Amino acid sequence: MKTSLRCLGVHAQAAWNRLVQEQLSFLQKLTNIESAQVVLERQREDTPAFRAHVVLVVPGPDFHADAVDHTLAAALHKAVENLKGQIRVRQSNRRVRGKSNLQLGTISRRWSSAFAGHRA
Repeated sequence: MKTSLRCLGVHAQAAWNRLVQEQLSFLQKLTNIESAQVVLERQREDTPAFRAHVVLVVPGPDFHADAVDHTLAAALHKAVENLKGQIRVRQSNRRVRGKSNLQLGTISRRWSSAFAGHRA
């Protein structure tokens, strides 16, 4: 997983990087994450002052989450909890529809072989 971390208005520290990696490794256990973009921001004029914006690039539609709180760690935690909920909803919807990666691969191979012999 490729990770991009930007800190705006916050001093970039190894502790923030470590915290982000821990949170993303937990999400990696739930779904296959190709890359993640994380923005940690301090907005001095707003209250609560800290904002976390996370985008997870996954196969299919990407996951997005924004969260604000009075501490940076709490904002990041809220964003990760939001992403966790989105991932679980998508997984349950897939189960309800009865689709799995195995079934999707079989369907796509069937259609690709059907069109392979077709000439334009």
